[in-house]
Amino acid sequence: MNQTKNMQLSWSQLKLIAYITMLIDHTAHVLLQNGIMVTYPECSPYVKPVMILMRGIGRIAFPIFSFLLVEGLIHTRSRVKYLLRILLLAIISEPVFDYANNGVFYYADYQNVFITLLIAATTMCVLSLIEQNDRLNKNIYVLYVLQGIVVIAGCFLAEFLKVDYGMSGIIIPLIMGVIRRLKLDSSSAFAIYFVATIIARVIRNIVNAPTYILNPGMWYEKYLMYAINNLQIFAILALIPIFMYDGTKGKPMPKAVYYLFYPVHLSILGLICYQLIR
Repeated sequence: MNQTKNMQLSWSQLKLIAYITMLIDHTAHVLLQNGIMVTYPECSPYVKPVMILMRGIGRIAFPIFSFLLVEGLIHTRSRVKYLLRILLLAIISEPVFDYANNGVFYYADYQNVFITLLIAATTMCVLSLIEQNDRLNKNIYVLYVLQGIVVIAGCFLAEFLKVDYGMSGIIIPLIMGVIRRLKLDSSSAFAIYFVATIIARVIRNIVNAPTYILNPGMWYEKYLMYAINNLQIFAILALIPIFMYDGTKGKPMPKAVYYLFYPVHLSILGLICYQLIR
């Protein structure tokens, strides 16, 4: 009994796991991939395996953040205020994100993960409003069509804005919502998550294929990212701590940590990369 209790995780502990794995991922991307491998290409054969391993570990972070997003939408007193907080974090984090990833404070072709989460959360809120409409519930086919249109619109917006994770960043929170809502057993949840994320990845590769075909100079980037994207399989490991979640809040961190960790750690990594390494 005590042993089972010790294996459970609170909301705060889940978020800590997400933060740690995200930090590992960003350290690999900013310092190793953007920094050392660019500045000292002769070190790449030795650094690249470490970078890919660290980025593999980092795949665990986003599914946990997606699950916590679903939990937040369920338990928040005001979804409007919840969305506004995500929007504020997205605005604050964007110049820092651009600098850490590209060395400039404005880069239009790649947006931070809080914009991804904002689109995902808005999509889920609209789906919920449609579902709560009594008139629409009388015609299940119209209900499903409208919900499908909303999901497609969310995915399109994510790809159009070129947000982190793209359409996969919309699909994953939706999957977490299904797992949470249906209270699936672990084997069913793993199967649904695996199949859905693979389908989302294949669709995204098809959508983005013309970009690489028309720009041969991007082929190396494509193959490097292909190796990293294949590590998305490690994201399924995130379901282990998620299934250990006991529904409790746990000992909360200071709110400043929750809101500032993302932009602050990216600022530090960006400064080290572009001021010291490169």
